[in-house]
Amino acid sequence: MTNSDVFFPLGRHLDGECAVIYTSRHGPTTCYTVCYLSSLGMNFFQSRTESTDRCPRVYRAPDFGFGSATPMDIKDFIRDVPDFPVPGILFKDITPLLGDAEAFDYTIAQLVERYKDTEFDIIVPVESRGFLFGAPLARELGKGIVPVRKPGKLPAATLSTDYVLEYGTNTMEIHEDGVEKGQKVLILDDLLATGGTLGASAKLVEMTGGIVAEIGVIIELSFLEGRKNLSNYNVFSMIQY
Repeated sequence: MTNSDVFFPLGRHLDGECAVIYTSRHGPTTCYTVCYLSSLGMNFFQSRTESTDRCPRVYRAPDFGFGSATPMDIKDFIRDVPDFPVPGILFKDITPLLGDAEAFDYTIAQLVERYKDTEFDIIVPVESRGFLFGAPLARELGKGIVPVRKPGKLPAATLSTDYVLEYGTNTMEIHEDGVEKGQKVLILDDLLATGGTLGASAKLVEMTGGIVAEIGVIIELSFLEGRKNLSNYNVFSMIQY
């Protein structure tokens, strides 16, 4: 009996979803990915051998080219908060998105879909909301994290740079040994506004000797034209205002 003889019948119970089954009692871990789509009347089966002792979690069918998960409008989960953190600022609040398990899962799945085939070595999430998306994405893609933080938050020797916000100035830091020279980096944050924070993060990566592969955000405030300050980099945003 072959593996497909065992797993294909199992796939029919999934109906539009995918499962990962893995065995590692002897030798390297072997991952078996099983999907079934009733609309197509077909299974998808894939096996891969890993050098590590874990298999990556598999989301829904979009990771295997069968279409997409149930579409969601992420904007439905973004709340406008006027005059925060200072008067005159209309704040885009992501806490409703974080509080909805399905919406948050969908958001991470879309990031996985975006970056699963991108060549980069490590994720640099930006304090603090960038951590919320960078950590699960790093877990799914098997990447490490080197955080960019505000002054005094990192315990070891740091590099720092100042930048201008849309409502003030700030400083960001990174561990000087966090990114190795020549490593390709994905910088991740929740929001692109004027580009000051992300530009500073890119500068810090380059100060360590790293290479910015792309800057990714969930929300882009296009009317602030932050991309102009990031014109030397590839920029991806999931939704725009």
